[in-house]
Amino acid sequence: MAVTIKIPALWRPAAGGAGQVDLPAGNLADVLNALVERLPSLSTHLFDERGEVRSAINLFVNQEHVRFRGGLSMPLQDGDEVYIVPMISGGSR
Repeated sequence: MAVTIKIPALWRPAAGGAGQVDLPAGNLADVLNALVERLPSLSTHLFDERGEVRSAINLFVNQEHVRFRGGLSMPLQDGDEVYIVPMISGGSR
């Protein structure tokens, strides 16, 4: 069983150019940990100093925000797609 993690375009240089990664299904937390085991350079983009998903990161499974589906403990199934969406802010007046 595998799920597909979609890598944000801004993170692709740190992911060796990969736009997506296929990983064994499990719960969402396990899959994210497997992602950074495979691509350690993504760890600081995804997790904060405490090892928690950064507050500026939104996670979607099959285009539904994970907060509505059980958060990081939600089980993933074969064929699920996980989208990592970093919030973008900034600019000037």
